[in-house]
Amino acid sequence: MGINLAYCDIRNTLQRFILTVFGVGAILTATIGINGLYRGIVHEALLIIRDVGADLWIVQGGGSGPF
Repeated sequence: MGINLAYCDIRNTLQRFILTVFGVGAILTATIGINGLYRGIVHEALLIIRDVGADLWIVQGGGSGPF
């Protein structure tokens, strides 16, 4: 049934179908990009914590990190 609906949409309004395909593709591209950016940020943060090898973290109050 889904294929029939797509066929009817293409047959009736080709321009709207193309815009819909473009919009869905843009949303998927943005979602994958944001996911990759988030994973990269988490990876970098964990890499700093693991590579320093500190036994004790001393953080100054009101600061934005351990350094």
